Parts: sequence; C-alpha cells; structure tokens
Amino acid sequence: MFLELTIKLPVIYVIADLFHNPQEGYENSLALLLGGPLSLGTWIVVADRLSKKQNLSEDYQILLNEIATRYKSTNPNNYQFDITNWRNDRIGHGSYSSSLQEEHKLEVEQILLSVKRYFEKYV
Repeated sequence: MFLELTIKLPVIYVIADLFHNPQEGYENSLALLLGGPLSLGTWIVVADRLSKKQNLSEDYQILLNEIATRYKSTNPNNYQFDITNWRNDRIGHGSYSSSLQEEHKLEVEQILLSVKRYFEKYV
C-alpha cells in the first residue's frame, strides 16, 4: 500500500542517519525494528518514540511526530486516520473484498485526504 511508504521511508531514513551518526538512546528504536516481524503499528511506534528524542534535529522531530499523530488515531477534522486498525479490520492480510461497501469508500476517501494533507505539508 502506498500509504505505508509515507510511514516507513521517513523512519528508515532517520534510522539510517542515526546509524551513521550515532546518538545516545536510539538503540531501542533500532532494536524494535530489527527485533522481529514488523507490523504497521510498530513503524508508527518507532516514529513516535524517535520524535520525542531531544537530540534529534527539529526537522526529523516534526516529520516523525506528523507520522505518529496523523496515522495513530482518527480525527477527520484534522485529516488524521488510524491506518493500522483500519488496515487490519478492512484489508487483513491481502483478503480485501473486490466489492467496496459505501462505508469503505468513505474511509478510503478519508485516508486519501490524510495522505494529501501530509504531502501538501511536507513535500
């Protein structure tokens, strides 16, 4: 899913930068990413944890906080959408129905608005 890339790629970039320029306290986030199967929720947790590190650049903090905030809970007024729960409830592991119910169409619209807002703000 395209949306997953807006979560994973920035986290990978920040972790790679931290790997090459180590700073104290980032081992836990790296261990979380390398410790086993990665769920979408794990990526959001890592973004959230890293965004709260004091020694992280302000640009990284803002970007990672945006990911954690925008995709952790649902608030259509702020273009926020709990993508992890939606994906697990609606798509599962690739078993998405070919016929979209009207409710699903509205949810997909909210997700796309969230992604649009993200790109308008950061790209």
